Amino acid sequence: MDIERLWLQFHEPLKKFVTQRVSDQATAEDIIQEVFIKITAHINTVKDEERILPWIYKITRNTIIDYYRKQKPSTKLPDKLRHLIYRQILTSILNLPCASRL
Repeated sequence: MDIERLWLQFHEPLKKFVTQRVSDQATAEDIIQEVFIKITAHINTVKDEERILPWIYKITRNTIIDYYRKQKPSTKLPDKLRHLIYRQILTSILNLPCASRL
């Protein structure tokens, strides 16, 4: 997979996604740079190119979470981010086989 093509295709949508979840533009740009470093480092682990979009957004969400974890430990996550995490967990649980759910 061509990293430059991924940058051209996903940079702006990811920038918008991140900007909605962090407080300033400079931080959003830093997070995007970190996301693409991770993409570059792990692109060879993607087996199904049709799953590239969810994979990239998962890296992005996790990088945003890492950003907030590095802040003061007492910092509360923004409501949008908490809601995003809640939805992701709920979706993951609902995708489990019924026998695996508690």
